[in-house]
Amino acid sequence: MDVEKTIEFILEQSAATDGRIAANAAQIQELTADVADLKEVTRHHTADLDLHIEWMTGMSHALQDLASQMKEGFDKVAVKHAELADMQKTTQENLNILIRTVQDIIPRLPK
Repeated sequence: MDVEKTIEFILEQSAATDGRIAANAAQIQELTADVADLKEVTRHHTADLDLHIEWMTGMSHALQDLASQMKEGFDKVAVKHAELADMQKTTQENLNILIRTVQDIIPRLPK
């Protein structure tokens, strides 16, 4: 075995390894910067998401309140409608009595 070739081979391998280490170090730096950027983006998205959740919660409460108010309103309208129907029935009965009374009086009127 030739010592000079062995040393040359080791030096070549060492240089190649140094090159790969330098390339890896550069990639690690780029990835570190990318991770920092992603963390910043994530922080902003998390803040936006929290805000949207707050809005949606508020909207949900408002819709629940509105639904409750509408139900109360519909219940009141149903009661008033039932009262109106009863009054209409009474009015119709009174009108029928009046019509029969007038029909009984008309033939007895002097001509």
